[in-house]
Amino acid sequence: VDPTAPCLLRWDGTQCERVPLPEPVWSLAMADGTLVGNGETHFVAFAPDGPLQAGPEVDVGAGCRLNDLVTDSRGGLWGGSMHQGLLTGRGALFHAPAVDAPARRVADGLGVANGMAFSADETTLFVIDTLARTLLAYPADVVAGTLGEPKVVTDFLGVPGKPDGMAMARDGHLWVAMWGGHSVVELAANG
Repeated sequence: VDPTAPCLLRWDGTQCERVPLPEPVWSLAMADGTLVGNGETHFVAFAPDGPLQAGPEVDVGAGCRLNDLVTDSRGGLWGGSMHQGLLTGRGALFHAPAVDAPARRVADGLGVANGMAFSADETTLFVIDTLARTLLAYPADVVAGTLGEPKVVTDFLGVPGKPDGMAMARDGHLWVAMWGGHSVVELAANG
């Protein structure tokens, strides 16, 4: 996605097609075979060659918007938020069992909730807080849609830039893009 355009970028193997969107979409994931994402204040689904389908409004708080997203194996959506003026402590995490279901706040007190990934067994949700320069590990219950108290996995001290996007490799290692640091770093699950 390019939220500033706003558009969806589709690569067909030879060229990139820009598909205009009616609103900014900040992240993408798959849920039950459907492409889903984060709008400013709601989750969205992409119908094949059809319009964007918006879910219920999420109470992200004044001056905030949704930012990053991950889905679980049950099709649940877990979205992170941030304050548009980058005020620390205003970011939160939200869970909705589906795009068309209401979302609940499941954690708060974050700066910019960014890069998100589940452990292979989905008992841990890893979340980057870009402003705090930390990788957090939340005990997760995907059936109940709840999170426990997080632990700091790493603080990225000595690594140039700020942690941003993240992906989980098959070996359980996390790969983190360092915004402004011109690098991607690999972390073992223990940080």
